Amino acid sequence: MLYETGLAGDPLEYLNDEWINVHLRSNSRRQEDFNVDRYLDEWETRRTSPNGLFGIKLHYHQMRRIWRGREQEATRWFGELDQRVLLTRRDKIAQAVSLYRALTSQVWTSQDSKYSGDDNPSKNRGVEFNVVRIAELLTFLIKEEDAWRNYMKANNLPFVEFCYEDFIKDYTGESARLLKFLGINLDARKIPPPPLARQGQDNDPLILQFRQAIGFDSPD
Repeated sequence: MLYETGLAGDPLEYLNDEWINVHLRSNSRRQEDFNVDRYLDEWETRRTSPNGLFGIKLHYHQMRRIWRGREQEATRWFGELDQRVLLTRRDKIAQAVSLYRALTSQVWTSQDSKYSGDDNPSKNRGVEFNVVRIAELLTFLIKEEDAWRNYMKANNLPFVEFCYEDFIKDYTGESARLLKFLGINLDARKIPPPPLARQGQDNDPLILQFRQAIGFDSPD
């Protein structure tokens, strides 16, 4: 949504391992040559919208990996940001199942299926129930979210929270609220429709199976 407005940069996951590796290969660089400041400067040059906004999506474990041993540099970088948005999800079990499905099938968004060929095995790859793996991912997601809150508060870095479920319930209203927080005044009628289709459903059978397995719901 932010990208489609043309006013909020293109906040993608630039510090994802795959993004970094593709960048290094395309520039004939080795992993040991990676410089995070230079790398982010290059993306900022390419992906800043005409009104001067640049954004990035970042997971806590990515931040820890990139700036390991140089935590002060990470805090300096975060301190220089104009706005920080923490996107959460109330239903952590549904979030864990969604992550489990994506990791297993390697289909992360509706765009993956749209642009992959019919011979792509991920299109027909079944996802079997694995209570242990889903439980591990549930623990991981809870720790990540708590780590972000603790990090921001410990370093006096103000942030605002938005929730996935609120966007599902009122996409236009929450989008307008987010844009306003970013200093973008856009008529709600001009907010672009969701560019991605929802991958999962609230009645995902894996969610019910997991809840039953840990005793949150009775089998009947």
